[in-house]
Amino acid sequence: GVARPAMAPDPVAAETPAQGPTPRYFTWDEVAQRSGCEERWLVIDRKVYNISEFTRRHPGGSRVISHYAGQDATKELTDEFRELRATVEQMGLMKANHVFFLLYLLHILLLDGAAWLTLWVFGTSFLPFLLCAVLLSAVQAQAGWLQHDFGHLSVFSTSKWNHLLHHFVIGHLK
Repeated sequence: GVARPAMAPDPVAAETPAQGPTPRYFTWDEVAQRSGCEERWLVIDRKVYNISEFTRRHPGGSRVISHYAGQDATKELTDEFRELRATVEQMGLMKANHVFFLLYLLHILLLDGAAWLTLWVFGTSFLPFLLCAVLLSAVQAQAGWLQHDFGHLSVFSTSKWNHLLHHFVIGHLK
């Protein structure tokens, strides 16, 4: 075939013990040869990926990803991702429901208060202590996930409010 330009280094290149990973360049002919059942290579953004093992675990099935084996799938994957992203945004799935997060925080505070109230009303004997421990365990687990969401700046449109509530949850509830 016609010689095509070499591609960027393979992220799964063979390693040499003394030097670590070494960059390797492939021709399009070499990539095209790796499209069968034995070995499957895929090119994305001029990088070669060996998807031979991954095809069995691919969420969409092995036939979907194997279709692009031995060729450059950058445009197809990029186009499909952009289409998926647009659909998800149109459905409103990227917008946080502030009422949900408010109720989430309130239920954490309610459980925290219930744990304190249990000890205050019933004392520190074994059963109230055990109930308090269960309630506080639930509080800590839920507060961990809530602070995680605030920490990723995924609840409010401004980072100021995300940081403020992240610090409140991690600093006062955890």
